[in-house]
Amino acid sequence: MKNVILFGIAVLFCISAFCDECWSDGFRFDGSEITEEAILLKPTDPLAFSSALAEGEPKSLTINVEDTFDPEKSASIFADYSETAVEGTTAWDYTDEDFKDFPTDDTYLLTETVTSDTESKVLKRTVTILPEPIGLLVIAIIGVLFLRKRTKSLMAILAIATLGALSAKADGCVSNVNCLQMWPFDRSVIINYTLTSNSTNPIFDVKFYGSTDDGVTIFDLAEKGTITRDGANGTVAGSGEHKTIWSPDESFYETFSDDMLVKVEATEQNLDGTYMIIDLSGGTNATNFAISYLDDVPEGGWTDEYKTTKMVLRKIKPGSFTMGSPSSELGRKDDEVQRKITLTQPFYIGVFEATQKQYELITGFNPSLHKGETRPVEYVSYNMIRGEERGTNWPANCEVDATAFLGILRAKTNHTFDLPTEAQWEFACRAETLTAWNDGTTITNEVSDGNLARLGRYSHNREDGFGGFSEHTIVGSYLPNDWGLYDMHGNVYEWCLDWYDLYSGDTTDPKGKEDGYCRVCRGGCFGGNARYCRSAERFNYWPGDCDNLTGFRIALTVSNEPAPAPDPEKYLVIDLSGGTNATNFAISYLDDVPEGGWTDEYKTTKMVLRKIKAGKFLMGSPTNEFGRSGDETQHKVTLTKDFYIGVFETTQTQYKLIAGVNPSLYGGDMRPVDSVSYDTLRGANRGSKWPSSSRVDASSFFGILRAKTGKAFDLPTEAQWEYACRAGTTTALNNGCSITNLYYADGNLNKLGRYQGNGGCDEDVPFTKNAHVIVGSYLPNAWGLYDMHGNVDEWCLDWHLQYSGDATDPKGPDGYSRCRVMRGGNWFSGPRMCRSAFRSTYDVPENGSEMTGVRIVLVP
Repeated sequence: MKNVILFGIAVLFCISAFCDECWSDGFRFDGSEITEEAILLKPTDPLAFSSALAEGEPKSLTINVEDTFDPEKSASIFADYSETAVEGTTAWDYTDEDFKDFPTDDTYLLTETVTSDTESKVLKRTVTILPEPIGLLVIAIIGVLFLRKRTKSLMAILAIATLGALSAKADGCVSNVNCLQMWPFDRSVIINYTLTSNSTNPIFDVKFYGSTDDGVTIFDLAEKGTITRDGANGTVAGSGEHKTIWSPDESFYETFSDDMLVKVEATEQNLDGTYMIIDLSGGTNATNFAISYLDDVPEGGWTDEYKTTKMVLRKIKPGSFTMGSPSSELGRKDDEVQRKITLTQPFYIGVFEATQKQYELITGFNPSLHKGETRPVEYVSYNMIRGEERGTNWPANCEVDATAFLGILRAKTNHTFDLPTEAQWEFACRAETLTAWNDGTTITNEVSDGNLARLGRYSHNREDGFGGFSEHTIVGSYLPNDWGLYDMHGNVYEWCLDWYDLYSGDTTDPKGKEDGYCRVCRGGCFGGNARYCRSAERFNYWPGDCDNLTGFRIALTVSNEPAPAPDPEKYLVIDLSGGTNATNFAISYLDDVPEGGWTDEYKTTKMVLRKIKAGKFLMGSPTNEFGRSGDETQHKVTLTKDFYIGVFETTQTQYKLIAGVNPSLYGGDMRPVDSVSYDTLRGANRGSKWPSSSRVDASSFFGILRAKTGKAFDLPTEAQWEYACRAGTTTALNNGCSITNLYYADGNLNKLGRYQGNGGCDEDVPFTKNAHVIVGSYLPNAWGLYDMHGNVDEWCLDWHLQYSGDATDPKGPDGYSRCRVMRGGNWFSGPRMCRSAFRSTYDVPENGSEMTGVRIVLVP
């Protein structure tokens, strides 16, 4: 079998772009049905293998053979411990001296073990050596159905192939390309290649084509299947080695070609356009957001689509400027000491502040208090924008959390968008001016200033009719600066990357101090007097704070590194389809939400958990939180271990497939299981000993689940639950909002979960039971977890007692306290009982009710 060969790639130069393309050499593609029947191979066809069997950086791969009838006959036929890409072929010459005692009419077990820096995978298959005159290897597959499921999640498995000659364009940007089809274990094709460019951090737009008739008929591979890994969103970032996988769909099944061709076209993106446009129209369901460029403002100007379904950024060339304000400037503060700043790298910055519609299309929700699609998004904290884990590390690195606003935007654009540094912000705001206002005028009154009234919304022009609002207003309602940037004065404060500090002299490309307490905000807001909207004015907030005065605009430094790769094994999936008769429940992993989203199978025959990274947070509620209870004292909690937690509450089908019964009062396959007690879940004997022991009763729900998975699934600790619920927020609800009503309907809660005020109880007949609903019916939090507010109360491991101060990996009190904690509120609850910090204790461990359910956790 020949090797799947090369692609061609293209480079788009600054003004005139051209497309480089290259057809591969022909290779054999087999798309026929995969069965458990024997596969016949010529004896000259070597065994092929791929390190893509395991995620992460490869470390080693070995292939051992053992006689199935005489285990003493065993040997190694391949071993590679080079810690490099283990991929290629090897011949098993069973006439070799090492195999002289191996009968040629016997069956052997091949065990391939591949390890990486993150995991180890094992694949077993059988090989039957037929008598020499026949000269055939017959390969029978063990557990092909299992392997097919596995390869769909890992997108790779060992292949049977022959290594053919490589074909590359000597003067192109593609080299060292080789491919292996997964047949007979899977139809997918692994494609490895190297891209080169003269740019520091190039971004390539790529397209993949195929042909089964020597190029006469050409089809788009993406239309005949799925492209994953590099190139999945239509772009490939950076020079160097890349891996792309094509998995054909049913429309390509039964296709066979002994000489199939593959072509790849690519253009290097032009990063020199004056304006960068991000197309957000696909919203949260889009796999990528396309990027294009404009040399000038469109003929019709920046219409509403550029404030809603598109995002526009202006390129700012590098240069030097005087940062701060002169001592004579009216309203000046002591932290504005003038100094010379040099910025050596060009960058893009938002023409407008990020709007509410744009934020919602990216994250799926709108946290703003003062609603309006084209008004700036507010009630966003620094941590919501960048993330509360990796996103807090600036300036040590530029990483962000995958689930934060910028994490999602980076993943869907393959560009490292970020907040601007404070120096970038002021450089862009001033547009080469030295005065208090960026139109070249100065401030004449610290409170109400006529020069400012034309440039932005502030406390003394909120009734001027621009935008039609008396708070913040539609972005772009006032005059732009000379570089075409709007609302740099007023409207909402804008977050910058830097920790707040006093300036310390002339510098180049400053990133601020290494650590601190507050992050910098710039530009003033609609509630501030004129002096607080000056070009040099510096404000600061704690990064977890958010209010209706604070928003942001995005930036992109052109020389930033490509976006980081997706987090491997982001989701853990348990296959429950075998039910109570299954001897085990298989576990697999996904790097991201499936293209079709979480379909019904993930609420019935499969169970999905999301990986939550270790981190720190404030547990409990502030003293001024509306609806607060006395047992919610705020304290710092550090969780040192990553953990997985259910994306959904455990459903009735899932519970029945594990435990064999459905105890629920209100039936529904995809509704949460109810009427489960702590003791039913963990057991009344061993399972009642937490925190002194983490053991559970063998006959309990978790006992059965542990036995059939080999993993110690459990309830979450109370700290794990609240950390996962908040997803970086510090407000009463995990969408960044507070509650406005204690007992009945609350507009902010209505979108997040089922409770008394939106159908849990009939609004016209108080406390009439309409009960819980299908899991995932409301909006998830920023980490993709559903129904953390309402639906059913969720059991936690801990006994209920008062918090006892700051803690690391808390397990709750050792002593007995009658009640175990439940969290999240339920369909019968009012808004105050559905808050992130609320602690419910109305049931003892042996009791369950139609309002109590479960969400599972695994600490790897």
